[in-house]
Amino acid sequence: MNILVTGGTGRLGRTLCPKLVGKGYHLFLLTRNSTDLSPIKPWLEQVTLVNHDSGELDACINNSPRPFDICLHMATAYRKNNVGEREIQAANIDLPKKLAEILSRKNPGVFINIDTALPAGINPYADSKARFRDYLRTFDAIPKRITLLLQQFYGAPDDNDGIIPAIIDSISRGATGFDLTPGLQKRDFIHIEDVCSAIIATIGNTDRFPAGYSEYQIGSGTATSIRSLVDLAKSQFASCHTEFRFGALPYRENEPMEMVADYSAFRQITGWEPRISIAEGIHSLVTSFNKTTTD
Repeated sequence: MNILVTGGTGRLGRTLCPKLVGKGYHLFLLTRNSTDLSPIKPWLEQVTLVNHDSGELDACINNSPRPFDICLHMATAYRKNNVGEREIQAANIDLPKKLAEILSRKNPGVFINIDTALPAGINPYADSKARFRDYLRTFDAIPKRITLLLQQFYGAPDDNDGIIPAIIDSISRGATGFDLTPGLQKRDFIHIEDVCSAIIATIGNTDRFPAGYSEYQIGSGTATSIRSLVDLAKSQFASCHTEFRFGALPYRENEPMEMVADYSAFRQITGWEPRISIAEGIHSLVTSFNKTTTD
């Protein structure tokens, strides 16, 4: 099976793609001139790179002897590290639209869109993802379009992004203080291994998904407050000298106070269930962090 992949070198992609290669799928990874290939060096020779900046995308798709069975779109841009709205628009709307339109000329099979469960209106990132979903709903030139709405994932071994690694890092290095919102908002934190298994389940069961557009929530099914998250992380250390200053920061505008996935529809199609609890996930992260710092 041929799978065209965007975001293969990102946080999720570099954990997922080796698993797909191991299952015998042939991956065509979309890259750019600026793409850092070092995270995928161990399995780089097992995939085909397609340079988007060099114009190889059109040639790769148009000259392919057979259509791609699946397009797996994971590439994304957030407003961080000097990424502006133009870059967000390019990665989250322009690129996947171009992909869908090119693929539609080659009688494609399935377009799998890896998305966020964040509601539109909370930030430009969430707005851009919602705009592409609106486009994909009506783009019926691709007969089967599947969107997976991911809750907040964590757990990549080399990941420094997100609230969970930030909390663990602060405790580990004995930071004096850590500013937080009041911390009453609840989030559904899902381990990256469970996200990978959900995507693999989607790929392996594409024939069971309905024709047209459909979307599914992916999460642990459990909501954890930020205050509880801090307590869980602190419990993994013999002592904690970091003062977590709840209320030092305001909630974001339009902050949802509780987000939790109902994945029952997805489970009915694929049989998928999350396996790693938030307590198990944090314990694993702290263990790997301690091992890294002592090696």
